[in-house]
Amino acid sequence: NNAQASGLPIGVDTCREVFARLGVDDNGLNEEDINVIKYLRDNGAFDIRRAIGEKAITTALGIELVDYRSIIEPHLLKLNLIGRTTRGRVLTHEGIDYTNKIYSDEQ
Repeated sequence: NNAQASGLPIGVDTCREVFARLGVDDNGLNEEDINVIKYLRDNGAFDIRRAIGEKAITTALGIELVDYRSIIEPHLLKLNLIGRTTRGRVLTHEGIDYTNKIYSDEQ
């Protein structure tokens, strides 16, 4: 805020620090986004046979369905972390790689 008010440029490090304080990672994912992909992984949603419906996801995680549909899912789809099938949502290969990184960072 002070840098912006003084006309000084805001650098990448400052942005990363602010996003970290807000709980947003380098991919723009927040805690709810990460919880969705963790939920899919933890429940084995790796292919259409194990796909999980959006209502099941939102109920389990305490997320409003409208928020999931309008905010969370579009972002995860754009990053190709999840896939949408006729049976529900699945974790993509990118999503599996991403959750592997999350789980290894938590240890």
